[in-house]
Amino acid sequence: MEIRHYLSKRTIKPVIRCLFLFVVVLWSVRLLAEKEGSIAGLSKGQLPSAYSTFLVRDPAMRRVLELSKNKAAVQKTLAFLQSTEAVLGSSRTIISGVAEAGEIADVVVSYILPFDLNRFDLITIRQHWIKKQKLQIDEPSSPGYVSLLDNSDFKLSYFNRSGVYGGLDSVARVVGFRVAEDIVPAGTEVKFLVSALELPHQALTRFELPLFLEKDGLVEIKIPGKAIVIAPGKTRKMSLSVPSLSKSDEEVDVWVRFEDGFGNLTKARAYSLDLRINGVFDRQVQSTENPHKVNGIKIKSNGVYTLDIRTAGGGLRAKSNTMSIGQHKQKIAWLNFAPRTILSEGVLTASELVRTGQGLFDLILPVDHELYGGEIGFASNELGNRFVQRGSIENSFIGFSGFNGERREIAVPERLTKIRQHKSESLRLVQVISGNSFHPWLMHRLAERGYQIGVLGSNFSLKGKDPDTKVYSAIVQENNESWLEALSRGNTYVSLNSKIIMLNRSKKLVFDRERDLELEVIGGRSIERVELFKNGNILDIYENSLSNRNVFDIVLYSSSEPFSPINTRPRNQREWLGSMRLVNGSVSVSEGSGWKVKQRDSNRVDFLTYTHGLKKKLSFSVEDWDEDTEIELVVGAGVESLNWLPRDRLPSETPAERYIVPLAEARDGALRISRVKGYEDTIEIKPATKVLGNRVTYSFRDSSKAKIGDYYYFIAYEEGGAVAISSPSFVGF
Repeated sequence: MEIRHYLSKRTIKPVIRCLFLFVVVLWSVRLLAEKEGSIAGLSKGQLPSAYSTFLVRDPAMRRVLELSKNKAAVQKTLAFLQSTEAVLGSSRTIISGVAEAGEIADVVVSYILPFDLNRFDLITIRQHWIKKQKLQIDEPSSPGYVSLLDNSDFKLSYFNRSGVYGGLDSVARVVGFRVAEDIVPAGTEVKFLVSALELPHQALTRFELPLFLEKDGLVEIKIPGKAIVIAPGKTRKMSLSVPSLSKSDEEVDVWVRFEDGFGNLTKARAYSLDLRINGVFDRQVQSTENPHKVNGIKIKSNGVYTLDIRTAGGGLRAKSNTMSIGQHKQKIAWLNFAPRTILSEGVLTASELVRTGQGLFDLILPVDHELYGGEIGFASNELGNRFVQRGSIENSFIGFSGFNGERREIAVPERLTKIRQHKSESLRLVQVISGNSFHPWLMHRLAERGYQIGVLGSNFSLKGKDPDTKVYSAIVQENNESWLEALSRGNTYVSLNSKIIMLNRSKKLVFDRERDLELEVIGGRSIERVELFKNGNILDIYENSLSNRNVFDIVLYSSSEPFSPINTRPRNQREWLGSMRLVNGSVSVSEGSGWKVKQRDSNRVDFLTYTHGLKKKLSFSVEDWDEDTEIELVVGAGVESLNWLPRDRLPSETPAERYIVPLAEARDGALRISRVKGYEDTIEIKPATKVLGNRVTYSFRDSSKAKIGDYYYFIAYEEGGAVAISSPSFVGF
């Protein structure tokens, strides 16, 4: 799986690469020089040369200046930076311990003041917005505790700041100190100690805990600092990727990745590996690279296959995604859509994104905010090696140029999508998955207005990164068309946490006769059920009618749809913290995908999970029951997440509730409603049905009278929590 990148290609010749970098630098400088007000004239020597260089390449400080609404303060800040005594110097970061992904270490950030700090001046220490472990000053024994070394006169406090270091939309609490009375003289060394900090799970070449200076009348100023490298940990696991669709006797690309415990590619070393196809030994592989491509694999017979690989001693092993061999007219390219680079909300450069995705994705389409004007990038060979723009986030959508000379727009759910501003010929795609959140409402709003759209999903979310979630956008290429042609016409689907094969076999849907809907689904594990939707409403469910008498599912759901149809943000994520207890019986559960579960005793289980547009299911077994057995479900009070603040409805408290469900009612399916300020969240307890199998063909005939604008789509659920969502099919197209 040699990753193809919309911006850069690993096989660019050195001369072309140099030309590319030269153009990027010139473009960046030109963009900065042409900006009005905040950083205008940056290349004309208006700032000290050292800070000008820093500002050109540091997105966090550029963001501060660009987004500030106080233009007078911006101009005053630029004047301050021009003064000779305002050469800021740089901070220094020292990590005591191993600087590897996920390690716990003490971190000291020190800074020697180059000028006096006056009364009310403020210095804060910050971390990237996606880091979930927050810096704190409350509990010295807890992780992330911040203190000051050799500066006992300063008192640390919390300060709320928006747009904190990477997140344009984020609001966070940061730690710092404000000068209370006396002047702090130049030459004073300020030392922040962060104790027991969990280092990022992602290997980075640019890790820092930056310091920000705030002076009266100025915008905040980021202190330059030297970044620290966070290396990957030791090799803990492997992953194995194969094409989802291939033809018999056609060589297939097989990729092996060696990863640490967090999925980072580790240092390459020699491994002797045994490769099996459907459980039968095929060959021994000598691996020397990471990722390693296994050549020469051909499968002669049609069918469904999985490959597995293990080291000679069996210490490391991996199983591939499912591969269907047959006379397929389609190919599936797996896309990593809309990761952010370090230029906006991300932590990696574009080339680092390519590197980390090798062996997982076929393509990468990164985006950054229009704040940076769109970076010049290098296209893949399929685009004729032309210079094109990368995708840019333009208020309510993502825009791409270079789609065979046409512009394409993708509606995104976590921003204010203004549908009326889009033309149907350019808006052809909609993002329905953001991390572990599902946003079908945006697809519905576009489809009911006549937009012919395909669906995409992204691992990026303004909620932050979920380490247990992996989003794959599938581009289905028909009859040797390019991935760009298929993407441009919306021939796509999204698969969450597994590379599920989903092929829409529906024939053309017409007005004057019945519509035959057909879907083929092939999973890495068994498919549990298939749901068919019409115009946003459930039309049919295909699942096994057989169930296990003593096994039940609890299914939790909360909508992600905005409170009102005006241009606003989605509802925030809901937390479910509670317990399930059996009265007159015992209960046992296994760990569910996206759930944290603890068995308290034989009749009680505590749980924690989150919902945001997708149903969360947990299976449990009931033993020692009788006719009077009841299921007691207790949900604790909580609050919706604070990832964004919709203007029509702020995040709400969720009530503490207690439900009693007789086991006899649960056998027929029990439903309870949790009302949360305008929403009706649901709790279902029902018998667990048996699975359908790894390969499922589902068909449905709709005999109702067709109407203009009718559309259908499928959702397939795989055992273990993986989900696939198809693009809508429209009647008459």
